[in-house]
Amino acid sequence: MLLWQFQSAEEVARWDERKRWQQTAEKLKQKLKEKTAEVDILNSTIRSLRDLTTRLEREKIVLDSRLKASRSEFWFYYYIFSLVH
Repeated sequence: MLLWQFQSAEEVARWDERKRWQQTAEKLKQKLKEKTAEVDILNSTIRSLRDLTTRLEREKIVLDSRLKASRSEFWFYYYIFSLVH
């Protein structure tokens, strides 16, 4: 009977150990799931910000060209006005 109790206690200890490892694994899986969702959100934010940056760079180029054209036009009219007066 003593041998049986020893084996049973050993089995219970192993079962407890497996249960602890299983709980640890489940906690880690949950953390991984949460971090993966967080990474997905951050990747989406990065994509949005890159798109915004690209759009703003294109807008800046357009506005710079308009400014350059309006300056040229200003100097043209300034020159014409100075000839007249």
